[in-house]
Amino acid sequence: MMRALALDFAPRRRAGAWIGWVILLAGVIAAGLTVERLESLEKRRELLEARMQQQARASGRSSTSGAAAESPQAAERRTLARRAIVRGLGRPWDALFADIESAAHEDVALLAIEPDVRRGDVRISGEARDAPALSAYIAHLERTHALERVHLVQHERVADAGERALRFTVSGYWVAVRK
Repeated sequence: MMRALALDFAPRRRAGAWIGWVILLAGVIAAGLTVERLESLEKRRELLEARMQQQARASGRSSTSGAAAESPQAAERRTLARRAIVRGLGRPWDALFADIESAAHEDVALLAIEPDVRRGDVRISGEARDAPALSAYIAHLERTHALERVHLVQHERVADAGERALRFTVSGYWVAVRK
């Protein structure tokens, strides 16, 4: 005779289910403490900002009397310096860096980019695996829109991590600055 088949599709309760509730409770408590801490830090930040504004107003009053005593030549020098900084910030930096990046070569590693806005030139320092890689990199830079008259200023052989690399400095005229 056949025995009756006992099917139980309802999941059985596991003994460790309470651990999930404990972890959830700990998470809710941690979230509440975090929100409380955030609110106290926000209040402290507002107080510090208010103090800074008071100090700025107080020092502003004392510095206005010093500004009146400043010579016109010093004020003009400061104004010219500010204008030079604003002109420098207005240059097409993105185009320059994009062109330098587009000339990237797998055998060339850049170490520094030094643009001189006042003179309109850019010095690029780096290391090349060999002379042909350096020549190819200079040719790529010459074909960019941002630089012209790119030339090798300095080069030397250096032993780096067991390999002999060619350390170089290249200079070119920044076209956007010359216009």
